[in-house]
Amino acid sequence: MRVTKRIALLACAAGVLLAGCGTSGGDDEDATASADGAVVDAGPGDAAAPDAGAPALAPCPEAERVGGFTVALDEGFTAVSGFVRDGVLPSDVWTVEASAGDCQLRVGPVLQCDEDCGANRTCAGERGCIDYPRNRSVGTVRITGLAAPVAMEPSAIGSYNFLGDLPHPGFTEGAHLELRAGGGDFSAFTLDGRGIAALEVPEGDVAASPDEPLALRWTPPAAPGPARVLVEVDIAHHGGTLAEIVCDAPDTGALDIPASLVGGLFARGVAGFPAVTLTRRTVDSARIAPGCVDFTVASVVVRDLVIDGVRSCNFDEDCPGGGTCAPERVCR
Repeated sequence: MRVTKRIALLACAAGVLLAGCGTSGGDDEDATASADGAVVDAGPGDAAAPDAGAPALAPCPEAERVGGFTVALDEGFTAVSGFVRDGVLPSDVWTVEASAGDCQLRVGPVLQCDEDCGANRTCAGERGCIDYPRNRSVGTVRITGLAAPVAMEPSAIGSYNFLGDLPHPGFTEGAHLELRAGGGDFSAFTLDGRGIAALEVPEGDVAASPDEPLALRWTPPAAPGPARVLVEVDIAHHGGTLAEIVCDAPDTGALDIPASLVGGLFARGVAGFPAVTLTRRTVDSARIAPGCVDFTVASVVVRDLVIDGVRSCNFDEDCPGGGTCAPERVCR
């Protein structure tokens, strides 16, 4: 569960909270730009003060996000990936049911159509069946300021993944990163990022209860910078109502998610392998013809949640005393 969640996070470029898109990109008009995206040679990033010339935190609104790119620190390697689609995937747009401080309780969409949408189409609720958003090329994507040059071309399925050699960590804290997409199916755009310190979270599971705030702790950076911490709490990944708590918190080292939101999440059901994901990140975004794209520099840590009365399982033998493993992956 932990590894699967982390890989998914790296692939989807983590831009989820409601915020306005930046204006650092290209035109909103659908145009094809020169694809070479001329840039200076990439080299080690300048170790400037973390807050010097820092990009504003501006992830794309979900209802407009068509893709993005991520440079993410993981255990032992730095991953670079991304994608851009020609439309918003309806299942990516969630509804905020309650808010408290920096946190939101959100519920996923229930999309129903009167007809079978068939292959290469998807249900968009009241809009009926629509063509499934397709990956598109934005030309060569180059990122400068990393520990080694990065240039990516779209794969056969239209996604971007850097397969070359990149030292780990792939950037220094405070380094100025710049992503330039040369332009392809849509116009060229430029996005900024800032090197961050690897996120350090105490080892061990985190206790969660429907009647108490959820207390989260991590090591704050030595010097304040532009990064914030994205927190995602998922206790029903394998069953129950599609719901989660999402917080966009200052990088102070502490967050107590209010009990009102935690209780609301528990009320929607609990399934096996509950987890909380913390991501230190900077995000910049821009508008192109189909919507909004962003650039995230991230460090991700996942911790399992311990809930009284919930024992997670994959098979019956994981359950003590002759119990059975239910479809939602909890022992019964």
